[in-house]
Amino acid sequence: MHPGNILVRGKSSKRLFKSKPHVIFLDVGMTAELSGSDRVNLLEFFKSVARRDGRTAAECALSLSKKQNCPNPQAFIE
Repeated sequence: MHPGNILVRGKSSKRLFKSKPHVIFLDVGMTAELSGSDRVNLLEFFKSVARRDGRTAAECALSLSKKQNCPNPQAFIE
C-alpha cells in the first residue's frame, strides 16, 4: 500500500469534514507481513486520522512507502 491508495473524505457538505471523515483503502487485494516498525507506523497513521491530525497522517503515509518518490514531501505534509 502506498499513499496514493489511501483516501480520506467527508460527507458532502459545504464545510470540509463537518461530519466524521471516512477512510477509503484502494487496491488492498495483496497481502504482506509487516515489520514491527511498519505495524507501529500503520497504527500511528490510523490514530492520526481518527484524531484528524493531517500532519502526522501525512508523515506516516510517506514512511509507509519505502520507495516513495514524492517530489516535495514537506509540501505533502503541510
